[in-house]
Amino acid sequence: MKKFFKIFAVAALACATFVACEQEFTEYTPAAQETTAQVYFSKDAATTINLLEVEAVEIPVMRAVNGAGVTANITATVDAEYADLFTIPTSVTFADGATSTNLVITFDADKIEYGKQYAVSLQIAADAITDYGKDVINLVLDCPAPYVSL
Repeated sequence: MKKFFKIFAVAALACATFVACEQEFTEYTPAAQETTAQVYFSKDAATTINLLEVEAVEIPVMRAVNGAGVTANITATVDAEYADLFTIPTSVTFADGATSTNLVITFDADKIEYGKQYAVSLQIAADAITDYGKDVINLVLDCPAPYVSL
């Protein structure tokens, strides 16, 4: 009787498995083609930069396609208190076939204050972004004190 029950249980389980497996396929709809320049900030870009170690801040900017040259507009948000310390370009230009370039932020080293951090936010214009990359990067430009407090 036990043998019969085991055989019956295995057969019932197999029937239930085959009946439950129904193949139903839905129509595949591909995503819309990107129509922008597909520009984005590198995910590996440093977001905290020590201003004592650099003469200019270079932020890598990438694009997903390597076609003809293109210029992408950039909007920078900086606190009005220290906006005159930094020179931030309003666009980046990619050469023909290039997939990366740098956005170079310059600053007046004589006006930078020790022990202060400066917040800068950069955003790529909506007509140039891609859905698959970062269109905003928030930077902390740090000028640490050159001494240690006791």
